[in-house]
Amino acid sequence: MRRLIAISIIPFLLSGCSAAFDLNASRNFADNFMQKLARADLNGAWEMCDESALNRDTLDRIANNPDFAELFRNYKGLEHGEGGQLTERDGFDDVRLAPAKVKGTDDWIVHFGLRKYPEGWKVIAFQIDRSTKTE
Repeated sequence: MRRLIAISIIPFLLSGCSAAFDLNASRNFADNFMQKLARADLNGAWEMCDESALNRDTLDRIANNPDFAELFRNYKGLEHGEGGQLTERDGFDDVRLAPAKVKGTDDWIVHFGLRKYPEGWKVIAFQIDRSTKTE
């Protein structure tokens, strides 16, 4: 009986490991995307986007928004929040990462939506916000 229980639990453990691996891979992808955006490598950042979900003009407006100039100029990386939401949609993995705090700042957060295609991750949603802390 113990052997049967152990065998029946293994698929659940393996699926949990897969989700954690995809979460880490998606965080690394988000980090690379932000680094390209901060270095003004708009072509490199655009290549990481799903063209059917994100508009190039929108990406250009974000990159050239004067409100974000200091953020990009002093960019030091992201501190990812705990977890994220992994769902399967149309046969692909979609990940909504927990909001990531921009290192070295107290008030900038970044939101990412990513999709994993057979050739790799693509950005499907992206937003930069100021956190609204209340003390």
